[in-house]
Amino acid sequence: MSRSSYYKDLQALAREVRSTYGLTSPRVTRSDLRRIYRDQGIRIDLWPHKLRKLRGAYFNDEQGATVMLAKGLPEDPMVFTMGHELKHHLADAGLTLSYCDASNQSDVIEIGAEVFAAELIYPEEEFVQQLIQRGIGFGKCKPRTSFT
Repeated sequence: MSRSSYYKDLQALAREVRSTYGLTSPRVTRSDLRRIYRDQGIRIDLWPHKLRKLRGAYFNDEQGATVMLAKGLPEDPMVFTMGHELKHHLADAGLTLSYCDASNQSDVIEIGAEVFAAELIYPEEEFVQQLIQRGIGFGKCKPRTSFT
C-alpha cells in the first residue's frame, strides 16, 4: 500500500468516526473526544510532569488502552493530541506503545496519526468548501510572506 492510499484510508476512517459519534461541525472539543474514548474503553492519564516535547502517548497492554496526555496542554493542542492517539487505538492493531517526538515524527505511522487527527477535527472537504464560500479558489491561496 502506498503512503498516499494509507493516508486516504485514515481520512476515511476519521470521517467514519465523525459520523458514528455525531460530530457535525469542525469544532471538536475535549468533551467530544472524552465521550469517544469512554465508548472505546480508552483510559486517560493526565501526566503532570514535563517530558521534553511529548504531548501524548498511547499504551495498550493487559490492563487495556490508556492515553497519556500532558496535563498543561491548551484546548486545541489537547484535542489534536487526543485525535492523534485515537488513530493509534483504532488503526494500529497490535501496537503496545506509541509516542511522537522528534525521534519519530517522520514515521509513516505518526504522520498517519496527524492526518487522521486533522481530518477528524476539520475534514478537508469542509475546509475546501469554506474557502470557496469566501471566494478563495483552487490555487489562489498564497503563503503570507509579510505581516505588515
